[in-house]
Amino acid sequence: MYGASSHALFTLDRKTGTATKVVDFVGGGDIMGLSYDAKQNRLYASDWKMPLSALYLVDIQTGFLTPVASIGYPLSHSLISTN
Repeated sequence: MYGASSHALFTLDRKTGTATKVVDFVGGGDIMGLSYDAKQNRLYASDWKMPLSALYLVDIQTGFLTPVASIGYPLSHSLISTN
């Protein structure tokens, strides 16, 4: 299970709740939402920005955030998966 601070990716232990830092985000920040696509093994993130928030593909190894699209509204704070 993954979690995020505004500038870093963490794994979360489901039994203990312990968060372990994996990597700092590169190429963006103010991350507020994460969503995992299990079918394609991809992690997505949204940011908390004005005037429009962005959707990113997250490289779990490097923390690099690749812009995918504008979300279309400002200050996004969550994502969900529909898979």
